[in-house]
Formats: sequence, structure tokens, C-alpha cells
Amino acid sequence: MKRHPGLQPLSHHHHHAMAAAKRLKMAGIQHKGYRLEDVREYLAAYWEPGGQAHFREEEEILLPVYAQYASPDHPLIAEMLLEHIQIRSLIQQILSQEPVTVEQMERLGTLLEEHVRKEEQVIFPLLEQAIPDEVLASLESSFHLNAEPESTILSIIQQRREITRFQSRAIERPILEKVLEAGYLSPTGNHLPSREFIAVTDRTMLDHLSRTTPYMPWLKEAAAAIVVTARPDVSKYWLQDASIACGLIWLTAVDLGLGLAFGAVYHSEDAAESERRENFVRQALSIPHDRRVVAILGLGYPAQPPGSKKPMPRETIIFYERFGGR
Repeated sequence: MKRHPGLQPLSHHHHHAMAAAKRLKMAGIQHKGYRLEDVREYLAAYWEPGGQAHFREEEEILLPVYAQYASPDHPLIAEMLLEHIQIRSLIQQILSQEPVTVEQMERLGTLLEEHVRKEEQVIFPLLEQAIPDEVLASLESSFHLNAEPESTILSIIQQRREITRFQSRAIERPILEKVLEAGYLSPTGNHLPSREFIAVTDRTMLDHLSRTTPYMPWLKEAAAAIVVTARPDVSKYWLQDASIACGLIWLTAVDLGLGLAFGAVYHSEDAAESERRENFVRQALSIPHDRRVVAILGLGYPAQPPGSKKPMPRETIIFYERFGGR
């Protein structure tokens, strides 16, 4: 679903609302970022002032413009405004009351997520149909550009885990497109088009691809897959370029509330096994033989929150000035 440029700032705000909803629905887990106090702190950073500004901009800028071209009495508009009231009320309770409960946070997370999906999938298309293109375009500069709480790439890296159990829920097309965009924009040596991406959502094909190696049973639960191919004929850095793309896709998936499992297809130490795996995927997806099949990335909404994972001691990994330098 391609959003009109005039509404894209609001859709960008929605991305951060979904990140807040994800944390709220996972509240109470004894893991950094999901403890009740951590989630409340994250919610406050999202809401003050970004989330509040988003609601006001919809109510005070967008909807009055819509009312010039269509009836403001539309039931969907009434639902939207009622949900604004409910969300505001729950947020105020969570931010001001003691003690706060997991149930309150889960309720808010569910309501916020459903509200965002309704706006993106139903209400915004209604507004785009009613409001002339040139008028919508003129609204873009009226919406603020930064609705998110402070979120850094490092915090996303810290959240990343491999997820191999998924909910039976489809990934919305705009979300999948954002994940693909991360691969598309990933850097390559000499800026050469050395890697490509095939998005797969067909259930039968996902089940078939799960047989690529014995280590991909999770594809039978995944809602989508991205098959990463590479071109040795274009660049000698094909493997590095494809690997960088996989990493950026993974981090983008985490940032969007998705889980990802990494399935290696290319095998650097067993040419015969690599050929068997790659040919299996080539035949399934009509991939030309001059491409190498590097990996299959399984995507979906996590069936359960990821657990904690203790990294190796930092001093055994990072050195200064020379190998082993402290």
C-alpha cells in the first residue's frame, strides 16, 4: 500500500507507535527493556511530546481538512476519535498511577496496535480518496517529523535475537516493504548491484523452502521469507555485500517488531553441499544459474518474547592498538 506523500509523516509516527505497542504487549518480562519501569519510561518518551502531537495533528489539521470534502459524521471517523480518547486515558493512567500493572500495559498495547492498523489500512485510504491530491500534498509540512522516543541503532542491536517460532499472522505489506528497503539500500563494494532479494509469502512455497537444509523447519511457521542471492559476475565482493544486506534487514525487522531467523544456504566449506542447497532454491524460484544463493531469512511476528542472551566477555573480543591489547 503506497501512502500519499502528504500523509507519510503521520505513517512514520505510526511506525514508532507500533514499536511502543510491541513493548507494552511484552511488559513484565524480566529482561532489559521490558520490565514494567523500562516500558513505562519508553512509553513516556514516545508520548511526550511526539505521540500527543500526532493525535493533535490528526484532530486539528487532518480531519478538519477532510470535513471540507466529505462528511465528518462517517462512523470510521467517530471510531478513530473515540479510540484517541481511550488511548489517551490509558496512557495517563499508566504514566501517573502507582502501581502500574501488566494488564494495563497489555490492554494499551493491543488498543494502540489495532488503532494504528485501522488508520493505515482503512482510515487513511478513506481520507486519500476524499481529499484532493494537491491539498494532501500541502499538508505534509504541517506535520512534525520526529514522533519517536530516543532510539538508537545500538539499542536495536541489543534487542536483536534469532526468532524461530512465529505467530500465525501475516506481515502487512507496508511493513514487509520497509524490510526489503533496508536490503535495497544496503551498501555494496564499488556501488555495484551484487545482491538481489526475493520476497516469498506463498504458504506452499515457504513450506517447500523449509526443506532446503535440515536447519530451516521454522520456515513452516514464518509468514514470509527473503531469499538473498548474489552475483559473482558483477563483483568479487558478492558475499560481503550480501552479508551486510542480511544484517541490515535483520535489524530493520527488529525495529519494526518482527522476528527473523537466518538460514544459511551457501556453504563455504562444502562445495557439494552448497551446490545441492543452492540448486534446490534455484529450481523452486527460477533463479538463474549465474547467481549464488546466500541465505533465506524467515520473517514473522514472534510467538513469544525473545529471551536474554549473555554475550562473550567484551575483553575477549575487543582489543586496542594491537591484538590482545587492553
